[in-house]
Amino acid sequence: MDWVMSIQYKCSPFFTFEQYLMSDKGLLSIPQDVIDNAIDQADILSIVQADVKLKKSGRDYVGLCPFHKERSPSFSVSPEKQFYYCFGCGAGGNALEFMKDFHNRSFISVIQELADQARIDLTPYLMSAQNDRRTMNLLPALQAACTLFQDSLSDITPNPKVEFAWQYLMGRQVTQELIDRFAIGYAGYGPKILGELADHHIALMEAGVFGEKDHGPFSMFRNRIILPIRDIKGKTVALTGRALDPEDAPKYLNSKETPSFNKTNLLYGFYESLKAFGPHSLEEIFVVEGQFDVIAHHMIDLPSAGALGSSISIQQLRLLRRHTSHVTFVFDGDKAGLKALISTCILLLESLTDNDVTFDMVILEAGDDPHQLITTDPDAYRARLENRQPWLDALLDNLENSPHLQTQDGRMAYANEAIELIQQTRDPLLRYQALEKVAEKTGFPVKLLDEKLEAMPLPRSGHAKVKPTPTKSLNEASIRLTRMVWDNPSLSKQISEPQLWIDQGDELVALLGTWSQQHQAGELDASLTPEEEEKLEQPGDWSRHVAIKRRHRGGAAALGRMLKELPPQYMEQLMRDEPESLETTAISLCWHITGICARKLMQELSRKAGLGIMTAEERMNFSQLVVINRTAMNRSKAIDT
Repeated sequence: MDWVMSIQYKCSPFFTFEQYLMSDKGLLSIPQDVIDNAIDQADILSIVQADVKLKKSGRDYVGLCPFHKERSPSFSVSPEKQFYYCFGCGAGGNALEFMKDFHNRSFISVIQELADQARIDLTPYLMSAQNDRRTMNLLPALQAACTLFQDSLSDITPNPKVEFAWQYLMGRQVTQELIDRFAIGYAGYGPKILGELADHHIALMEAGVFGEKDHGPFSMFRNRIILPIRDIKGKTVALTGRALDPEDAPKYLNSKETPSFNKTNLLYGFYESLKAFGPHSLEEIFVVEGQFDVIAHHMIDLPSAGALGSSISIQQLRLLRRHTSHVTFVFDGDKAGLKALISTCILLLESLTDNDVTFDMVILEAGDDPHQLITTDPDAYRARLENRQPWLDALLDNLENSPHLQTQDGRMAYANEAIELIQQTRDPLLRYQALEKVAEKTGFPVKLLDEKLEAMPLPRSGHAKVKPTPTKSLNEASIRLTRMVWDNPSLSKQISEPQLWIDQGDELVALLGTWSQQHQAGELDASLTPEEEEKLEQPGDWSRHVAIKRRHRGGAAALGRMLKELPPQYMEQLMRDEPESLETTAISLCWHITGICARKLMQELSRKAGLGIMTAEERMNFSQLVVINRTAMNRSKAIDT
């Protein structure tokens, strides 16, 4: 029914993901349906399961939430909806949002990965704006710089600076094979670098390879050994330069973080180790502190990787867990090394929920480092690695109060220190194992330690949101219907009066009305997938089949996106139960909601009639509402509302 009355929408226009990106960073101009298409073709279950242990529960999968600390599962993944949600902290979203938030990655890097997997070419969209072109040009520019620096090192033209670079590498026993494996290069002095990379000045300034002064760009990397940082696929995403002149500071200079490079997400040498020792996974890898320490391990045929900061991050830990079954961390024996060991062990304590990966620790003597030990006595270094220690033992042996276990006060201080850490553990078996070890060291009963731990409040994670307070005003019928149409968007055709829902419904009902109008008009249809394009080229009339799939896919994605803009208590209610399956139930729910909206407007018009200000047009609308209300009451009797 077309309403003649000019009633304004009571809900604000929905702010789409694309609009958010444009307003926040101005980086992207990818159409929403293309984004939705890439997300829809991703398998959210396999993406989440790569990092979170899940168990099947009905149609969904549940596990411990990776975004906040908890001891009982409240995290749910719905493969049908391609959506995850945590009832504990309110975290929720699609595959793209999980990859962004869990791995601390930029939007552009994730959408490019999903698009590549779905065989969707984003180039026409990413090249449409100046900032987009800069982002797209970063990786080619960094690769061009990397190639130039490699060529500079291998240049046979006599050059004292290059010869000194070779002498430095040979002095550290870096062979030509390792130079090639790690794509090591040499950066000379500025003018030649600027000239050779003239086509990439803007991108390299953005990446921090070039700087800028009043007279123009200049090379940040001069007279340095260049160590490229590559991602898991082998793309050069950043550069490190090691100074050859002791007077140059800093000793190690890194290029900037960019949309393609976040130092907490990558490990130096990890790609090279995968390529050399295991194309898909490694049996064991050694994590060290310095980049030349990584290279040194390759000298003795040991896969290795290095953190790009002072300590390992949760994202780097997740990267390791996905690709290996045994990780051994090697730390220097100085204060900084012990601090890094404690930090890494606490991270393991907080994040481990299974024993799929073994973690060990090696602490070297103060003043020693892996590169020096490997190049002087590799057999002695290997023997030191054999004396590795399980990570939990290493943590408990190196707590601040460990030296004071001989006294009663010292044992109490040690127990309190340990329990404060152990309470952050997510795995109950690991928690009990840790308490047993503390009991052995202190002589206190495990039961007593456990009682003290249980009495302590569970610390909140920085990821956790304030849990929404449930509201009693949520319309149960609209919640039930939303579950059904999200699962089966074709049911939107049962919403016969969407404008009435928009004008008279609460925020969820108004959203359903808006979504239904757009869905039925085809405004939310997903883009064609490569498989669908191939289908349409085959003999036979596939157009209707493809159109139905596009409408279903686009409708479900759009509804999920719109629902996320509502207050979080709606999502908590929607994800709590599985959708009902009978279409007759959906029809009854639609008419029940339509009746509520009709009666609400009838009351408004009745008040106008009582005041004698009802227009002829409004009287006609009232008559139509009477018919709608009567139909709604008849068609909704079958449901329990």
